[in-house]
Amino acid sequence: MPEKATAVAFVAAGLGVTLTPASLSQIHPGEVACRPIADAPFTAPIAIATRRGERDPVIHRFLKLTHHLAGI
Repeated sequence: MPEKATAVAFVAAGLGVTLTPASLSQIHPGEVACRPIADAPFTAPIAIATRRGERDPVIHRFLKLTHHLAGI
């Protein structure tokens, strides 16, 4: 799963967001906030990783859309 760890590192660097297994939520705990996607029809628990304190409105729209699609 090194590619998922790399994706979380990109999030920590401010280069986007990622869907990732919840097991990777502690890779960058001071820099990345992982939010569970409750009741989503996934076969493995996943979370959306964003930088803590993210202010980018595009990221916030993405989060709102994913929560809407997941029915949260």
